[in-house]
Amino acid sequence: MPPGTRIHIEVNENNIPCNISESILLGTYLGVVARDPVLAPIAFPDWRNKGMEPFKKKMLAEVESKFEFPGQIRHWILQSLGVKWRNYKTTLKAEHWDSRSIEKILETVPAGVEQMKWCQLVNQWSKPEDKERAAKNSANAKKQTCPHTMGRVSSVRRQKETSIKDRLQLWKINRMRKDGTWSSEDAIQRWTHACNLLAEEGLTPEDGNIEANERVFTIVVGTEHSGRVRTQEFGVTPTRYFPQSKSEEGGGSGSNFGQIASLREEFKSFRDNQMRDFGSFRDEMRQFMKQFQMNQPPNGGSEMVFSSAAQARPAVETSPALADRGPANNSARTRGRRPTGFVRARDPGRIQHSPTPPRRGGAHARDLDSSAPPSLANRDLALAIPPALANRTPPSLAIPHSRTLLALATRTLPVLALLQRFSH
Repeated sequence: MPPGTRIHIEVNENNIPCNISESILLGTYLGVVARDPVLAPIAFPDWRNKGMEPFKKKMLAEVESKFEFPGQIRHWILQSLGVKWRNYKTTLKAEHWDSRSIEKILETVPAGVEQMKWCQLVNQWSKPEDKERAAKNSANAKKQTCPHTMGRVSSVRRQKETSIKDRLQLWKINRMRKDGTWSSEDAIQRWTHACNLLAEEGLTPEDGNIEANERVFTIVVGTEHSGRVRTQEFGVTPTRYFPQSKSEEGGGSGSNFGQIASLREEFKSFRDNQMRDFGSFRDEMRQFMKQFQMNQPPNGGSEMVFSSAAQARPAVETSPALADRGPANNSARTRGRRPTGFVRARDPGRIQHSPTPPRRGGAHARDLDSSAPPSLANRDLALAIPPALANRTPPSLAIPHSRTLLALATRTLPVLALLQRFSH
């Protein structure tokens, strides 16, 4: 192939390479890349390890330098590289991991493998958790009673060569050898059971009734595994392979996958709307807190702001009508009663917040004493205000009610904590 020339790869509706000769070259080259000790080190315990991410990018770039393909099959190429990488490690273990001691196994470094990477791989195999996982995988492999006989031939290639559309007949061809024999006894029993079920409806697998063959295939082989489709290559998902009509009719193996995909889309839309609404609420709260902080005293803290006009009011107010009632008031004082129009003096160090209604047309019950130091008090909250703050307080600001401030703090602090959490 001339330098700079790349092989073109075509894909089918499932984003799987479908041109036969070019796909064979692609699969072979992916195997070469997966065995490269520099591009694909074998020391990592798992393909999904985060340390493999830089190497995956290098492997993908190497493949793109030789082949031209649509961008949507990059995920399939990485999956194929991962399968071939794991198969290579499995082959190394089958050939070199035996009853010999660890020291003897470390001495026999396979060709094409770096000695340091080989030591790391052998030490990984000798760990108890790795032995337990290997035993579990071996037990699961023995449960496969219907192995296929395809070899290196892909399912897409076999389906294209035979022009078979239903999975029941494709499953049969993939389990028969070249001499016409079956791969296992269990495969024969399953095929016989499928033929009997179709015979009850007056059909045969060769009639081409795709709907009936699909229904019988589901009964014979069981339900699909998550993320995989039987008789199809890896990378083919149930949501992509099964049409929506099967989900609506409730037939076929993909009867629930369409509904699951729809629910996922609805949940994603709901989550996006919630995050958008929360962002708007967060912006409003930030604007509110900015305005609230601008109205605070210059030195901050919990000091209360009150009007200087309130400081100038006398501690005892009398109306002009009551100013001339001296004798009446004196007589009332002599009888032990409180004079009308006057207020009993309270603690001069406290400023009552809100005035009470006058008694018998007299002055307000609670007023400010101009000679007392500036402070704030009521039945619920009393906060001392330093004189220095009172002297420079703008006269346009009124005294906020202590209950109002307490309620505002109670409602604002949790919101501030929530905003602080989401701002990081």
